[in-house]
Amino acid sequence: MPLCGVIFDLDGTLVDSGLDFDAIRADLDFAPKQPILETVDRLPAGAEKDRCHAVLREHELRGAQRATLMPGVAEFLATLAERSIRTGILTRNSRESTDITLHRLQLELSPVLTRDEVPAKPDPAGLLNICKDWKCGPNEAIYIGDYLFDIQAGQNAKMRTVLYAPARLPEYAHLADHTMRSFHDATQLLDQLV
Repeated sequence: MPLCGVIFDLDGTLVDSGLDFDAIRADLDFAPKQPILETVDRLPAGAEKDRCHAVLREHELRGAQRATLMPGVAEFLATLAERSIRTGILTRNSRESTDITLHRLQLELSPVLTRDEVPAKPDPAGLLNICKDWKCGPNEAIYIGDYLFDIQAGQNAKMRTVLYAPARLPEYAHLADHTMRSFHDATQLLDQLV
């Protein structure tokens, strides 16, 4: 099947921003493994919700300022450009921190959707919106991400998924259509998928 485009998660996939989600939860007074965005969204309007938004923003902005490209990403993006394969981003990060990261690292992918424009993953709306923008079906695109929510969003959109797992395979790795340990292997994987 022809490949219309590749959509990427941002943090932990294209870039390493060093976000420590356990530290974020601790600063928010959340329990370990408690979903951050969903918990903040459920808080009633008021001082505590405002405090949580401010804490999250501070962590994300620090991460945006220190973010670096994952090894092999620049080369893989160049390969996709040479093959005229479109590239986009769907991230749970804020628009503010995403724009800072992309500007600092001179990444140009389009479209880029954040939690400020579409419901957060695992909701598939962002993936479906990108496919609509590209005028292609979800089955003609691939979503690459490093976390369970990425795989679930791809499944919910009926899109092929690739789990990027450079360190170790998590317990949910079997849910992804494919796994990738390094972006240096991405071109070879791409050749198998098209």
